[in-house]
Amino acid sequence: MALNYNYITGMINKKYLSKSEDQIFREDHFVQAKLIQNAKTFNERKIVVPLEYKKSANVGFIAEGGSLTPATTDEFSAAEYVPKMLTSHVTITLEDELRMRSALAVENIVSAKVDNAMKSTEEFVADHIWSRTAATTNQWNNFTDLISASTTTGGIAVADMAKWASPVINAGGSGYTGDPTSEVDLIDPSSDVYLKKMLQVLHARSKWRAGKNKAIVMPQYLWDLLENILDPQKTGSKMNVMAGKMGFTALDFRGIPVVADDDMVDAQDGDEDGRMYITNLDHLYFFFNSGAKMTAGKFIEPRDANVKTSKINSYGNLVASNRASQAYIYGFKSPQSYVQSN
Repeated sequence: MALNYNYITGMINKKYLSKSEDQIFREDHFVQAKLIQNAKTFNERKIVVPLEYKKSANVGFIAEGGSLTPATTDEFSAAEYVPKMLTSHVTITLEDELRMRSALAVENIVSAKVDNAMKSTEEFVADHIWSRTAATTNQWNNFTDLISASTTTGGIAVADMAKWASPVINAGGSGYTGDPTSEVDLIDPSSDVYLKKMLQVLHARSKWRAGKNKAIVMPQYLWDLLENILDPQKTGSKMNVMAGKMGFTALDFRGIPVVADDDMVDAQDGDEDGRMYITNLDHLYFFFNSGAKMTAGKFIEPRDANVKTSKINSYGNLVASNRASQAYIYGFKSPQSYVQSN
């Protein structure tokens, strides 16, 4: 009995990929899971994101019967991003066809292959998001592009708009006398690079900006040190309730979930290149085209192989609408051998 590949394609799209946005970024990646929750749809050649800032010249006090001249122009009113294609594959070999002699066999094999494709896509995107190398022409933006004090992104240069710079703090400089690459200093309350003090600095740099949907992300090594610091203080549960409801283990710092992400460690350039990020998720978005949001295409057989392959496409990008509300501190000790490598 020949396989009906149109049926398989329909099954993949309707049964598995229709739920992919709820599943693909949930296991180890809190920030990605939150971004997927708030994903948006676009259908144009570009993704245009209105900028979100609190400061405006259209607010002021006036006298009785007075007037306020409205500002008619902004430095920039929107950032423009170019969508890019992310593609993964589901491949069925001739040997798979010979094994798929019942509806149950078809279901089991297709389910396993799609699940593997989704997990591979999840890990690929997670690795890319934390990459220390700026995205190339055909790649989605990563946090190196979106959280920066200097680079141009969204068509806006920092030199043209000061608010388009993210606070970036060097823990090994900026007037600090302690050594952020020393565990002794990181856990010493008298040190000016004491881990909790560093969190306070990170929070202060983004504190005034709008939005409460934030997350602090750090390597597992720093997260474990912080857990030991917060636990003895007996200030109630040290775990964040909101993140717990989503299935993640997260510490709580002033109501903000603090999570560990091993993909940050993979991206490091050595053991003294650890970073702590604070991301304002009210101003970060995944955008997906409605015609290609984890959508499987037809199975095609190449001339030189006994396989049929379906491409799973996602057309979109990761964008920011308020770059200054994202920040990070760099230069911490974070042994790459502390976590299992991928």
